[in-house]
Amino acid sequence: ILAGLLLFEPLLAGTTWLSSIKQGLELAKETNRPVIIDLYADWCTYCKVLENEIFPSPSISTELDKFIAVRLNGEEFPNLMNKFDVKGYPTIIFLDKNGNFLDKLTGLPTREMVLHKIRDSYEKRDIEGILLTRLKADPQGVITNYKLGVYYYQSGDLQKANRYFLNSYN
Repeated sequence: ILAGLLLFEPLLAGTTWLSSIKQGLELAKETNRPVIIDLYADWCTYCKVLENEIFPSPSISTELDKFIAVRLNGEEFPNLMNKFDVKGYPTIIFLDKNGNFLDKLTGLPTREMVLHKIRDSYEKRDIEGILLTRLKADPQGVITNYKLGVYYYQSGDLQKANRYFLNSYN
């Protein structure tokens, strides 16, 4: 973790932002926290409003502390832009601790919109736990086994994904 701390950038008052998605996801797994990614472009005026006026707001900054925050210039990450179907700036992406998509917010949102999405994404942060709880109630549930297969596939755990896909098939 010490090496990862060197990648932190205190760009915004009250929030420390990483500049590496890889380090962000590693830290998210270690700390069991969801990830928020702020995708911006240097030329984007709305991005500057988000950075300088909305994120530093005390209510938002407090909620951001529950996340691993990553700030990236989207133009330098075309694969990430494609993966999450990003069409414009700014775009805020919310991921769970394993990098699975939770939600997205594109364009210049109000403080209230950002606060709502942050809180909503935090509530949905444990997709894996929710699905495993459902599976305990119905171990043969086709849909739950399939969703767990998809979840683990997207997380890169192909062995678990295969097991749950087979369970849903059988």
